[in-house]
Amino acid sequence: MSWTLGLLALTWFGMYGTAHEIGRRREEPWHWQIAWVFATIAWGITLVAITELLSLLVMLRRDALLVAWSIALLAAGGLYLRLRTRRLGWASPQLPRDVTGADPAILTLLTLLIMIMLTLALVALAYAPNTWDSMTYHLSRVMHWQQNASVAHYATNIDRQIQMPPFAEFVILHLDTLSGNDRWANMVQWFAMVGCAVGVTQIARRLGASAREQVAAALLTSAIPVGVTQATSTQNDYVVALWMVCAVAMAIELLRSGGAWLYGGGLGLALGLAILTKGTAMVLAVPLALIVGGALVWHLRAAALARGALIAVLALAVPAGHLHVINHSMARQLARL
Repeated sequence: MSWTLGLLALTWFGMYGTAHEIGRRREEPWHWQIAWVFATIAWGITLVAITELLSLLVMLRRDALLVAWSIALLAAGGLYLRLRTRRLGWASPQLPRDVTGADPAILTLLTLLIMIMLTLALVALAYAPNTWDSMTYHLSRVMHWQQNASVAHYATNIDRQIQMPPFAEFVILHLDTLSGNDRWANMVQWFAMVGCAVGVTQIARRLGASAREQVAAALLTSAIPVGVTQATSTQNDYVVALWMVCAVAMAIELLRSGGAWLYGGGLGLALGLAILTKGTAMVLAVPLALIVGGALVWHLRAAALARGALIAVLALAVPAGHLHVINHSMARQLARL
């Protein structure tokens, strides 16, 4: 593994540590899973911001990415250390006691879960991307972006390279550029699978599941047949699934907290990342938004309007750059008719 990829991983850990410290200060301390969800959303937003900014400057190159991610790491790590030094004692994230205990059912489920994930990780790393979509769409657009040092539109007769939502390919772009090869391209979906498994345990926990049932939910999520095949490819379905899982987790926390702004912001950002990943996110985002909006109106009345506005603004702000380019391109095409 190229040491430069460690910047991305360490930045996420810094964000996780920050989220964990913030969660400890709340009236109801956060469980480690919700801190994981917050850190993942923050990492995704950071990647989008870095990509869009460097693209505007036509500087999407390795040296600029190194500087950008170093700054992100210093910011996340510095904030974590500042929060960490403001309290006494140390308490690392803890799994429920019955997970680390001698419950044979949980140990069996965890063993199966780890075996599935490790096997898929080995497959993803051993075999370079070779699917039809990878060659004609996902990786092709990444190569153009690297060549142009920008994610701006370019001349192509394959429209989906410039029209389809690009978040998953943004991540591949960073991995490829920093490592110097496409060996890590398949791991984007694999990491999304791991994130989905964690997010599902958080949702199950809030729905009243025991530790055994939470692990079973993670195992069932990771064993979905189509998910197993996609976890070792450069498709983007698992990535959009990750953001929708994060959105559902945020929605549950939002309703439980009575409309807390923090969870509303997390929900909006998660929905924005989902929309920036794949167009089919709208099929899932609309009913989720209607359910959450109806519940907020029922409990908060007029105050629900402000929460809804925050969620909508953030959900549209994240993919705004891509949507603006698409609309501009379509307008130019219509003007030629």
